[in-house]
Amino acid sequence: MAPEKNKYAFKLEGFDEEWNYIGSQSSATYTNLPPGRYVFRVKAANNDYVWNEQGLSLKIWKKPSYWQTWWFKVILGLVVIWLGLVVHLIRTQAIRGKKQQLERINVQLGEEIKSRKQAEKELKKLTNELEKRVEKRTRDLLEAKNRLEKEIIQREKISAALRHSLKEKEILLQEIHHRIKNNMQIVCSMLNLQMRNFNDQQIQEAFKISLGRLRTMALVHEELYQQKLFTAIDFNDYIARLVEYLKKIYSELENRIKIKLAIDKFYLDLTKAIPCALILNELLANCVKHAFPPEKRPKGLIEISMKKKENGKHELIIIDDGIGFQEKVDLEKTSSLGLRIIHNLVQQLEGEIKIDSGLQGTKVFISF
Repeated sequence: MAPEKNKYAFKLEGFDEEWNYIGSQSSATYTNLPPGRYVFRVKAANNDYVWNEQGLSLKIWKKPSYWQTWWFKVILGLVVIWLGLVVHLIRTQAIRGKKQQLERINVQLGEEIKSRKQAEKELKKLTNELEKRVEKRTRDLLEAKNRLEKEIIQREKISAALRHSLKEKEILLQEIHHRIKNNMQIVCSMLNLQMRNFNDQQIQEAFKISLGRLRTMALVHEELYQQKLFTAIDFNDYIARLVEYLKKIYSELENRIKIKLAIDKFYLDLTKAIPCALILNELLANCVKHAFPPEKRPKGLIEISMKKKENGKHELIIIDDGIGFQEKVDLEKTSSLGLRIIHNLVQQLEGEIKIDSGLQGTKVFISF
């Protein structure tokens, strides 16, 4: 005998119509079984498939849940009837209230219709008055429109004449700046030719300084006629061009002295541009002449920075690493023509100047 080789089948009379053959499995499961009385039968077969047809049986009674009982269904029916009556009573009461409300609304509507008719009558009267006013206002607007069109035509003529006049003035200003620049160039050329007639180094140096001052002002006018704006110049571009020119007349700037620029991008008004440019020219000329003697400073650096602050003021700073001033500088009492010119130009700009000088070089700070 080998029990593990036995085969089984089961059947729940009252639920199953056929036997359930489950092989060697020894358990049976039913779900969603309705309430009622059943007979559970089991039969088995040995390993030779000989079935015991009589098998075993077990009577089963599954009681119904409370919601499946007759008394629960009766109570539920009574509750439904009671709820229906309550809903009916509530609905009847609501209909009565709605009817009373409609009656009140009808009364109000009658009063509103009466008042609306009166309002329509007044509105019609006001409409007639408004139409008369609109008609009068329309006539006034048409007359104003005609006057305005004539005025617009007249102003367009004036505007065209002003544009033409402005264009002529722009051309004239451009031509003026061009002629000033050319005249200064001629003067520079004449001074340059005259300078060649002198062998004295001091005289040639004075000519160079004068040429630098003239070229400084000529560059301002050259910037003005080359751009459309005639009241201010791009100072960043201007300083770069001025430095390039000074390198041509002072050979030291090409050979021994380097210049480093840090100039913000901004436009400077013409009334400030020329004095500021002349100050820069004088300071650079002074550096080249006095700050870097070959025997003490064979090589040198000049740093130029300029920026516009948030309060609208400008700061110009020039630093060199030369030998510095031999004595303390008093701009009001100095005998140097260049320093007196710088002092006067700073006053013209209504600015301030501060000079710090020592063995390690000189720093000039100008604010205007």
